[in-house]
This record gives sequence, C-alpha cells and structure tokens, in this order.
Amino acid sequence: MLVEKRLSRQYDCLVSAMEVQRTVVLKHLSSNRNEEISFGRFLRNPRIEMSSILSEITQNVAHSVSGKSILLIEDTTELGFGSDSGIKGIGRSGQDTTDGFYSHPVLVLDGDAKHCYGLAHCHIFNQNHALKDMGLDVKARKRLTNQILVTTQVVVC
Repeated sequence: MLVEKRLSRQYDCLVSAMEVQRTVVLKHLSSNRNEEISFGRFLRNPRIEMSSILSEITQNVAHSVSGKSILLIEDTTELGFGSDSGIKGIGRSGQDTTDGFYSHPVLVLDGDAKHCYGLAHCHIFNQNHALKDMGLDVKARKRLTNQILVTTQVVVC
C-alpha cells in the first residue's frame, strides 16, 4: 500500500491505464489533459519513491506465483536519452557521454502456461564513477559492477 489512499488510488489508475494502453507515455495513457497532469504530479510527488512502486509491483507478483513452476529471466539494459536531452539529474550512461541510467529487471514467467506475471525485482542504477576514478579499465569496471549486481539482488518470489 502506498503512503495514503488518494495516492494509492492514483497509482491504481496509472497502472490500469498502462495495462490497457500498453505504453508508459503519459500523454498516451491519459484520456484528457487533466489526467495527464495528475499522472505527472503523482510521479513527481516527493512522498512517492521508486522503491515503494517496485515493492507494490513485486508483492503482487509474489502472491500470483505461489506454488507454481516459474521461470525468471534477467538482463541489464541501458536507457540513454542523448547527450543533450535536457533531462538533468538522472546520471550518465554509456561511455559517460549520454544522460541515462541502467535497469536490471527480473521478469517472471509461468513455466507451464507461458504466462507473464510481471517483475520479481528491478535494480535501477547509474555508472559507478568511483570505479572509473580508481583507474580501472572498462572491462574491470564491468566485472565489478556485475559482481555488485549479483550480490544485491533479492528476488521476492
């Protein structure tokens, strides 16, 4: 459950719109301008944290897969917005030339019915510039980052 009932209702409305519209673009999710503004305010609300949204998502998946044969698929992807995107404060990706971040989701599939339940976990992070400052080359930094990912992942299911 999110912080308060009003925010919880807004979360439910947003998730429902994403399921129906199959997009995450607020303009396409919304049926009118007021709803688009409402979704944007919800996502920018300082009381809403990414960890609480991910917790909501993974708890629902955990209840759905109880006692079932499941398959977990994971991979890391880079989400880059270009070097002059105008989006500030999200960090750098690539070779430290692009505004962006990385996402490492764990997708849950039904092993028998081939049904997708959703995410069991999602780790969102930026490049570790401390490793670069230590003088490590790209290969060594990737190896250390991958070791950190493996040790910090906790699958809720």
